[in-house]
Amino acid sequence: MISALILVPTLFTPAPCIAPRPAPTPVQADAAYEERRTSAGENPEKLWELAIWCESTERDKEARSVLRKLLKLEPRHRRAHEKLGHIEYEGEWFSTRKKLAVHIAGEEQRQAKADGLVRYKGAWVSPGDIPFLKRGLVRDDLGFWLTKEEYSWSSRGYVRQDLRWIPSEEIPQIEAGLWKCGDDWLDLEAANRFHSDVDHMWRIPGEHLVARTTCDRGVALRAIREMESACGDLARIYGQSPSSPIEITVLRDAEQYDRFARGNAGSTVPKTDLTGLAALHHAFFAEGWLDPDAGEYEGMGAAYWDDSTEIKARYGICAVRHAVGLSFAEALDPSPNAVERARRKASRARGKAAIVDASWAEGFRSEKRIPRWFRYGAASYVERYYHDDHVGADDAWWTRKWSIGDIDGGFGLDSLKTIFEFDLERAGDKSTHLLNEAGLLVAFVLDGDCRPVKRRHGSLVETIRQGQDPRSAFQALAKAIAKADDELLEFAGL
Repeated sequence: MISALILVPTLFTPAPCIAPRPAPTPVQADAAYEERRTSAGENPEKLWELAIWCESTERDKEARSVLRKLLKLEPRHRRAHEKLGHIEYEGEWFSTRKKLAVHIAGEEQRQAKADGLVRYKGAWVSPGDIPFLKRGLVRDDLGFWLTKEEYSWSSRGYVRQDLRWIPSEEIPQIEAGLWKCGDDWLDLEAANRFHSDVDHMWRIPGEHLVARTTCDRGVALRAIREMESACGDLARIYGQSPSSPIEITVLRDAEQYDRFARGNAGSTVPKTDLTGLAALHHAFFAEGWLDPDAGEYEGMGAAYWDDSTEIKARYGICAVRHAVGLSFAEALDPSPNAVERARRKASRARGKAAIVDASWAEGFRSEKRIPRWFRYGAASYVERYYHDDHVGADDAWWTRKWSIGDIDGGFGLDSLKTIFEFDLERAGDKSTHLLNEAGLLVAFVLDGDCRPVKRRHGSLVETIRQGQDPRSAFQALAKAIAKADDELLEFAGL
């Protein structure tokens, strides 16, 4: 028992006592740095010198601190930014690439929304581009939508004569002044004859448009110049241009124009005029044109330019300008649901039945967000109210005076209610008069000096740019015009 008790202390020998460690001594202040830092104060030049000294003495942490202080005093100090490894982008500095990427993405989003773009599969695109993108098309450098096959041709050295792709081995034919017509190469005179019927129309691209035409090429190029000029005014009216080139049909004379509207001008074009307006005007919207074989909707403004006499050619100028106005509005305000219904019907009918009719046209028009008075008024503006820059010292506003004279010497100015309702089909013999009146209203909006109307038009074009529904903005504009009826009459001199 005693032995056991004696063993216990040997098993639990107390640990030796360890003396407490002294508290760590504080790091000695960097007297040399602190003295220089105090001396530099808020002086950017001295702070820069201090930063260089810190760097040379391997005081990297202090150098960065001094540089950050310097940038608070002088935010655009380039050498300080560079020392800190900052990245410059369009005059601004960013501390990391991630912050730069966030900034660029934000700027892209703000600009895209200001331009009326929307997000589609990770990219910002125009709303009008989406139907083409869904079909797998690619836009080339000229703004034309191509199939992947066509894009491949372009990549493999093919060249385009108008819109037709020509292999490199046939380029000498182009250089010789010949035109590919079907399978043959023809001189210009023979090519004009080939393209003079509706089944073989020229398709001639301009900067903002493509002319489908049976006119001789020289006449067609004159028509394109007039229509391109009109596109500038149309962009002012709507606040933006379509994202892709628009198409317009220009026939060679009134007889062919009438047959084109009725559907007996050629074997490939159906009845294009579903409302009878072509019989009353030298331009109309060919809403009934759908290619049943390709399943493509071809609705566009149509007109004729008869170059047989100087007087007829002058009216051709008016006609093509009106037609491009109709195509321009359609490109900004399409009817995708009605067009898709027509395409589905075309695939089922396979050319054995009519694809579109008057009831379809009603549905087509019901999708529109731009009211008809403004749509046709814009077309009438570029036809009859534009500033003619080609007349030199003569009165450049002669078209406006001529048009207002037609209103005053004809039926007089209708009530604004009648113009806003714009029942063009019921107008009959007064339809041209109604078109002219709608053009006057747009001229007042665009060229008048009524501040409330100008303000409402500014809000309207901003709404269109943002890709928003503009119908309430159009209603507000119409109300502003109605309140300014005295100023409208003064503007017109009526």
